[in-house]
Amino acid sequence: MIDDFAVFGSALPEEAIAQLAMGTSANALEGDGVPPTPSETVPVIGSVISGPNSTGISFTGLEGKTYDIQYSENLIDWTVVETGLSGEVK
Repeated sequence: MIDDFAVFGSALPEEAIAQLAMGTSANALEGDGVPPTPSETVPVIGSVISGPNSTGISFTGLEGKTYDIQYSENLIDWTVVETGLSGEVK
C-alpha cells in the first residue's frame, strides 16, 4: 500500500531519508532535507494504482530526459525495477 508519493529532482541526503522513514511528509522536510523539485522540472504523475501484489505508476516524462524506477521497503536499501525510460512512461 502506498500512503505517500513524491518525486525528487536529485538524491536526498541521509538526514532527509531518515526523516521520511520516520513518517515526515515530503513537503515538510527540515534541516538538510531537500524539498520536492518544482513540478515543471519533474515528471507529471498520471496515476498510482496499488493492488494486493503490485503497484502501477503512470507518468509523462520530460522531453530529452530518461528515468529509472526504484523501490524501497525501508528508504535505505533500493532496488532498481526499470532503467532508461523516456517520453510518456506508463
